[in-house]
Order: sequence, then C-alpha cells, then structure tokens
Amino acid sequence: KDIYSFLTINELDPKPIYRQLIAGMEKYCSAAGKKASIPPERILSGKLAVSRTILRKALHHCVEKGLLVKRWGKGYVPVRDQQAGRILVLCSNNPDISSPQHYILPGIQQRATELGIELETILTGFIYDRSEEFVTELLEKGNYTGILNLTYVGGFEEPAMKALRKTRIPLYYPYVAEGWAKKQYFHCGCVNTKQMFYDALKILADGGSSRIITITVEKDGLFQLLGIRGYQEDELLSLQESLGMEADPERILYCKYDREAIYKALDELLAKRKDFDSVLCISDFFAIHVISYLKTHNYRIPEDVAVMGFCGFPGGQFLDPALSTMDYQYSSIGYNAVDRLLEIASKKYRKLPLGGVIDWIDYVPCIRKSTRDPQKQVKKASA
Repeated sequence: KDIYSFLTINELDPKPIYRQLIAGMEKYCSAAGKKASIPPERILSGKLAVSRTILRKALHHCVEKGLLVKRWGKGYVPVRDQQAGRILVLCSNNPDISSPQHYILPGIQQRATELGIELETILTGFIYDRSEEFVTELLEKGNYTGILNLTYVGGFEEPAMKALRKTRIPLYYPYVAEGWAKKQYFHCGCVNTKQMFYDALKILADGGSSRIITITVEKDGLFQLLGIRGYQEDELLSLQESLGMEADPERILYCKYDREAIYKALDELLAKRKDFDSVLCISDFFAIHVISYLKTHNYRIPEDVAVMGFCGFPGGQFLDPALSTMDYQYSSIGYNAVDRLLEIASKKYRKLPLGGVIDWIDYVPCIRKSTRDPQKQVKKASA
C-alpha cells in the first residue's frame, strides 16, 4: 500500500481532519518501516484535497510526536529508528496495588504496540545497588531509543542514579512529584496536585460540605516530600476557611496506608464526638477503606457523609457507591509518555539545568455517586 491508502479523509468522522492525517501517518510509518517516504507538501495537499494549512498542522504534530523530522532540502522524513526502536522501562519492585506504575504501564504498552516499538522492562531492584559502571554498561549495550522511568516518587538509590544522570540516552519520568522533579536534571511529567486538591475541596464545598475530614499519610519522609498534596497543615486550614468550611486541625488525620490504621484514626475522632459531613482522602486507596468504615457504622453515602478520593484508581468506579475522585488519567500518562520520549530523542542531546523540564499533566474531576452533586445543591439553594 502507498501512503495515500493510509491518509484517507472521512468527512463523517467527528475527529478533525488534521487528527485523521496524524493517525494515518502513524499507521503508514509503522507499516512501511524503513521503506516509508513522505511526498512534498504540495503533492500531498493536492492528492488529499486538503489545505496546506491543515496539512502543515498535521505534519508539525508528527514532528512533535517524534514520528517525523524536517530536513533542509528534503522536507519531512520518517524517524527511521522509531520503527526498530527499543524503549527500556524501569519499574520499581513495589507490588502494592496503590503503585501508579501498574496503571501507567498499560498505556505505554498500547502506544509502543501502535508504533511498532519494542519494550524491555527491568525492575529497579535488580540495578539500584549495583555499581555505576555496571548500570552504564547495561544501558549502553541495550541500544535503547530511550528510557521511561516509572519509579515513584522518582529515582532510586545511588550509585545507579549517577549512571542515569550521566547517560546520553533520552530519559523521561512520566509521573513524579513536583518537589522531587525540581531538584533533578531530567525531563519529568508532573501533576499540579496543589491546584488539584483545591479543586477537590471546592467540589465538596459546592456540594454543601462544611465539616470535612482530611486523611493523609503519616508524618514521615514521604510526607516531607508531598505534604497534604502540596499543602502544609496551616495552609490547608486557611484554605478551608476561605471556602466557608470549619477549619479544625483535629479533623486532619495522619495515617499509614492500611485498613486498621484508617479505622483506628476514625474511631478516635468519633470518640472525641467530632461530627463531619465529608471525607477527602489524598488517595483513592484510603477512600476505599473509608467507604467500608462508614458502611459498618451505618452512615449513608453521600447523604450523611460525602467521600472524595484522589488519583483515579480505575477500580473506583466499581465501588458501592462509585467513588468520586480527581483523576490523573494514568493510562493516558503512559500513552503520551512514549510520544514525549520520542520527541526528546529526535532532538540534539543537551544537558538540562537544575529543575530539568517539567511537563504538566492534565487531570479530570470525576464526580460519581460518593459525593453530592454540586449542581443540585446550587438549584436547591436558589429554590
């Protein structure tokens, strides 16, 4: 098949024409491999009966994705290495269901399959305590197009980290904490968790909540890095006041992530006769135990107590009631990370300054049955 068999335009498809062209170009380059060739713009435009403006927009996006490069005197040329490329994926040894890598990896696998890229996965436990020389040799022998590091919150122990800092192989962290990224020299994907947490509080406030329990991690090393999703305790209390909520430090619970610890913290709060009408958890995996606890104590959700999670665990939609959450869109993070890595790989290597380059990841408020509908509350107030 020639290129025009792939670059077909369907006028009934709601997807914009330039998006259809991008999808077709991806399929063509993957199918044609090293035989792929891109005709000049004027020929493509005429054959496809699309404007040069739309065509250039599609070609520009293909360059950003690392699919094509623009060469002087040759126009657009496929990135040859991409079809025979190999990406190394570094995963932690953490088997815990709460580890984001389990939900990011499927997106990486889907996109790599679409682009004909081979993936190789290594658990960081295999290399984190090996010598810098060992890790460097491992990376160089692998002939990798790039590296995706899924270790959370970011990085692993020396001396392996020294090898990663020195390697010229394109390296991307699809999802790490902002505080960690700003102290490194890498390309990183980050979520603005502080804004995200504010949005979650606002959803609860708009739904009529005023006495909110916040459940976060205990005050250990992880807390020092994350805070309460970017907030310190005094900042959170001020934020609650600004949203018309009661600011009570005793309603901020610091817990280990396990069922017994969460149940105990809630038992202690009830023993103090502290009433509440909502619970905001810094993770969906805390919220799962909160819903279970509330049910055993005969609270109606959300009529008596609204529950909001945070992160977008795919299983949250199957809870009873379905869990409202702030969704990171983990699968999309993985999917987009492959394109971002190829984009980095298509450019000339340059050493990054402290703080590296941060890509901000979009998140989506996902309102389900565990919280009150803010729109209904507005109608009720105006009635």
